Amino acid sequence: MKVVKTSYDNITAISKFDLQFLKSDQVLKKYYAYTSDLDGIKQAILNKKSNYKFRKQLSEILKRQHANTEDSRVLEAIHTLKHDNCFCVTAAHQPCLFGGPAYFIYKIASTIHLANTLTHHFPEYKFVPVFYLGSEDHDFEEINHLNLFNNRIVWQKENHSGASGRLTTEGLTDVVQTILNLFENQTEKREILNILLNTSLHEQTYNLVIKHFIYQLFGEYGLVVVDPDDVELKRLMIPAFKDELLNQTSSKLLQTTISQLESDKVKVQARGREINLFYLRDNLRERIVMENGLFRALNTEYCFTASEMESELQNHPERFSPNVILRPLFQESILPNVAFVGGGGEIAYWTELKPIFEYHTVQYPVLIRRNSVAIIDITTLNRLTKAGIEVSDLQYPFEKIEQDYLRKNSEMLDFSEYEKSINTILEQMYDMVQIYDQNSTGRLMADKNMMVNKITEWEKKLNKQIILKHETKLNQMKSAYEKIFPGQNLQERTDSCIWLIAHFGTEIISFLVHNLNPLDRQFMYLVQQPDVE
Repeated sequence: MKVVKTSYDNITAISKFDLQFLKSDQVLKKYYAYTSDLDGIKQAILNKKSNYKFRKQLSEILKRQHANTEDSRVLEAIHTLKHDNCFCVTAAHQPCLFGGPAYFIYKIASTIHLANTLTHHFPEYKFVPVFYLGSEDHDFEEINHLNLFNNRIVWQKENHSGASGRLTTEGLTDVVQTILNLFENQTEKREILNILLNTSLHEQTYNLVIKHFIYQLFGEYGLVVVDPDDVELKRLMIPAFKDELLNQTSSKLLQTTISQLESDKVKVQARGREINLFYLRDNLRERIVMENGLFRALNTEYCFTASEMESELQNHPERFSPNVILRPLFQESILPNVAFVGGGGEIAYWTELKPIFEYHTVQYPVLIRRNSVAIIDITTLNRLTKAGIEVSDLQYPFEKIEQDYLRKNSEMLDFSEYEKSINTILEQMYDMVQIYDQNSTGRLMADKNMMVNKITEWEKKLNKQIILKHETKLNQMKSAYEKIFPGQNLQERTDSCIWLIAHFGTEIISFLVHNLNPLDRQFMYLVQQPDVE
């Protein structure tokens, strides 16, 4: 594999907010706490040392969550988190079907790389990479599918209400078989996937399946997976959840920040609710709302007075689940975290939340954008070469690549001189018309515009015929480009983790961990090299 880096500036699939953040735009700086670099992380470490108070509880909870784990590197990482000089670097995501899109893997690899980088730069401290599993997410349609060779593989399940992590594994065997069938004549790839996917199906719930899947790929790097759907972790959040229920403070703070963002013309990613908590039970995760002075779980019969709701929270904290607004607060409250590694959309909603952290006196982390990656395998590289496209060209929109090719390989017609001539002649006529027939000047200008438009139409018509002569070549170019940016989107959002592992084997993981440095703010092409005989 060869790594080719380029600026994000011309990658059309990158949002305006993303570019602002990557360039440390002054407009955004007031919305987060630290610069996204080693200096910012150093300051965060010093602040977190005096701000974090749950080391003992976290250690015991993680030991319990990993009671059946035999991987010594994971257990050693959990033990290390007990020490006052140990901090973590965290990424988070929904439990997508066997990882879902490829950026699931890129995000974790970026996080591990950053933890290793910090260990090197700050040898007086230790750093553990952590993956915060979004096991409480209840949007099954978002996590129940993956794309493989233009096939949408879906986990079919009749009863899928409630937190996705609590779902049974019913139907996953069919998913695995569907995947393996696509590799029927590829024995080596089929064997790799059979080991990776089938060994987790003995688990009883989906959160354990995806946790096992992650550890098979990343366990050797000391990654620790944290499942927040845990009564003891929730118990640590009782004061914050109580304030949310009784005072709705987060909503008030959020609205102020949203007004500021809109004033600064920054896109608002998440708007939150009056109460940013769900009521969570088996097969149930519904928003908590206030109706006529009572707390109610929407679409259910669960209804509480204020005192009853306080009692419910005190006795059953596991029944309360934060939404996107409070989830980051939960994460940073329970972890000794100094840096959060996320995608552009995640970073966008984190920038709304600093006042909520300040209100609860919880340390806000350094925000680091994960690496964005496009894979160019041998087949695609050959197609690009045949189409005459260099990897360096891929930083530009296809329209520019197309136009550059046509300029080099054909005489495109340019009628701009004709337009200038028409303008010059009619401007001279305009002076005469003003003298002899002033009422007709408007008619003359309309005629001028009509003539210029006709010249433009003929230019486009004739150039279209020239382009048709290159149609086969341009189609080859577009087809190759689409492999890198399908539908003008990032490849990492369409190609799946399963494709990545099947195509390159599990050794791709070590390559990604070694090369995906999220402090290096450049887009990365990973180019497979031909075998040298």
